[in-house]
Amino acid sequence: MYTKIQITNTKKIHTFATQQYEVGTYVIIDSNPALQSGVTIKERDYHIKIRRKVLKNKDSIIDGTILDYNGKLLINDFKKEIK
Repeated sequence: MYTKIQITNTKKIHTFATQQYEVGTYVIIDSNPALQSGVTIKERDYHIKIRRKVLKNKDSIIDGTILDYNGKLLINDFKKEIK
């Protein structure tokens, strides 16, 4: 799964990619090996958490995997990239 976001102030784009394994979820940010780690939550929950934080900070979700989510936030509503 992946989530691609854009920070409103700086217009920087960041991509969070994950792969879930039995022992946890592997995370890599911006395809940078220095920014890789593992988390103990499920892959879907990780992306929901990121997207909720992005929306709370008034930044934009510009692309990503469609997630099964029934909450109030529009985490599957992708915005256009700001140039």
